Amino acid sequence: MVQFSMVKGKRVINVYPRVFAAKFRPEWMKLDNEAVRGAMVSGLADFFESNGKTKAVIGLSGGLDSSVGAQVAVEALGTKNVIGVAMPYQRIGGIQANTDWQDAHHLARHLGIRFITRNITRAAKESALEAEIDPSDPESLSETDKNRLGNIKARQRMVMLMDLSAQENGLVVGTGNKSEIMIGYSTIFGDAACAINPLAYIYKTQEFVFARHIGMPDFILDRIPSAGLYPGQTDEGQLGFRYSELDPLCFLLFDQGLLPQEAAEFGFTKRFIKRVSWMHGANLFKEKMPETIKIPTSRVRVEV
Repeated sequence: MVQFSMVKGKRVINVYPRVFAAKFRPEWMKLDNEAVRGAMVSGLADFFESNGKTKAVIGLSGGLDSSVGAQVAVEALGTKNVIGVAMPYQRIGGIQANTDWQDAHHLARHLGIRFITRNITRAAKESALEAEIDPSDPESLSETDKNRLGNIKARQRMVMLMDLSAQENGLVVGTGNKSEIMIGYSTIFGDAACAINPLAYIYKTQEFVFARHIGMPDFILDRIPSAGLYPGQTDEGQLGFRYSELDPLCFLLFDQGLLPQEAAEFGFTKRFIKRVSWMHGANLFKEKMPETIKIPTSRVRVEV
C-alpha cells in the first residue's frame, strides 16, 4: 500500500503509512527539556575541559540538527569558542546551496559565533569524476550513484571540518540525532565522524520540541529536514516514511526492547517493522569503532 501525504507543501511517497494504534501514548517519549539542556551543556563542557580543548568546530547547514548543536556548544563553551562552518556544493543555479548558506549565516549571526565558508564543489567533483560518477547532471544518476555522490560530499565536508579543527586546535562537534543513528541514516567517516555528539540520544521528533524550548528561530524550525545529498533530496522523501512514524517504533523496539510481534500490536505494519529492523541491524557497524583482530602474541616473559 502506498499513500501520498504533504510535507511543508511537498508530496512525499509514504511507503509505510501511518497506522498507529490508540495504545501508543506520545507522552511516553516526552522529555524534561531543561534537564536535557543541562546534560548536553555540562557534558560538552566537561569533555572539552578533560581533553584540554576550548574550540568547537561545527558544520552549519541551516538545518535543525546543526543549529541545535551549535546553540548547545555556545551555551557550553561561549560564543568566542564556537566556529560555524558552511560548506556549500554549488550546483547549476546554486539555489539550494545559496539558501542553505543564507540560513547558516543567519543562524551564526543569531548565535554570535564566528562563521566560515569552505566551498566543497571542486574537491567533491574531482573525487566524483575519479570514481566515474558524472556530477554535472545528478538527476540522471542511478539511485546508487546518487547515494555515492552524496557520500562523497559528506566525507569532503568532514575533511574540511577536521582540517579546521586541527588548525584551530579544537574538536569537531557532531550533530546526528538518535533517529538517524538507530537506522544508520548517516555517512560513516562523513557526517557520522566527530569527537563528540550531544544529539545522539534525542529523537528527531523530540528534538523539534527541544529546539522550541531553547528558543530556536522560526526560519530554522520551518525548514524541511534534508541532508542536501542531491537536488530535491529530503530525509523523509528518501526514507519513505516520516520521523513521526519512525521514532515511536524505534522507541518501542530499541529503547523498550519489544519484540517485532509485540510492536505490531501497537498498529505498525509488519513490513514497516521489518524494514526498520533491517536498517538498524545492517548499519550497527557505523556506531562502533573499527573492529580489530587479535593475533597470537609472544609467550616469552621478560623480567624487569
